[in-house]
Amino acid sequence: MNIQLMQANNDKRMSSREIAELCDKNHFHVKRDIEMMCQQIEIDVSKFGGIYFDVSNRQQTEYLLDRDLTITLVSGYNAKLRYRIVKRWQE
Repeated sequence: MNIQLMQANNDKRMSSREIAELCDKNHFHVKRDIEMMCQQIEIDVSKFGGIYFDVSNRQQTEYLLDRDLTITLVSGYNAKLRYRIVKRWQE
């Protein structure tokens, strides 16, 4: 799966699905981590919600994070994963 950085209101965003792919994590766990992070920094997570359709054509939730939130999220993961994310943003 190769998901491109998305444009939302002329701001680049990275989807929680791409973060999961780059970090070799389950998307469900990345969404949980995003929800916990937003709660801790007192940001309404619903502002970042998006919808996609999975391989079974079921509607699913994803989050679209800007660069700062992406790096904040993965800074809790290991250095190798942080490096992958930083390199992807620089592309």
